[in-house]
Amino acid sequence: MRGLKAEPSQERRSHPRYPVKLAIRFLIRAGRVTAISGEGTSINISSTGMLFRTSKRVDDAEKVIAAIQWPSSENKPLFLLCHGHVVWMKGSQIAMSISHYGFITEDIPDVIDEQKFEQLTHPHHLTPTRPKPDIYAGVRQWRKGVPQWK
Repeated sequence: MRGLKAEPSQERRSHPRYPVKLAIRFLIRAGRVTAISGEGTSINISSTGMLFRTSKRVDDAEKVIAAIQWPSSENKPLFLLCHGHVVWMKGSQIAMSISHYGFITEDIPDVIDEQKFEQLTHPHHLTPTRPKPDIYAGVRQWRKGVPQWK
């Protein structure tokens, strides 16, 4: 087909996703009620999002807490904890935005104790992916004694 150029793919994500296939344990909430907890496999991950697959059917979800079993060179368990929200669900795949993350070396048992899991992954114990803006970020240099707002 002459005259037609292939359009470059339009990537809408601001952070690149990397294909990472690791075991995860998750807890999904719909409001204050736990919708589902279980295990799955990550498909890809970035600094602000993750796509994973589970064999369980999830109909309603808002918040997600995930513990990814991270590779470790030592004989200690290492988990990447992610706290965030469901962006979309399609079949067995769930995409989440990550709002907070952190690593722990404490083993997480196969049978998830929901209270313990929530304590480990509480946002106050994790690092935010988007730090709070500085309260003076909207103020320019002082000119003639009057603050100039951006």
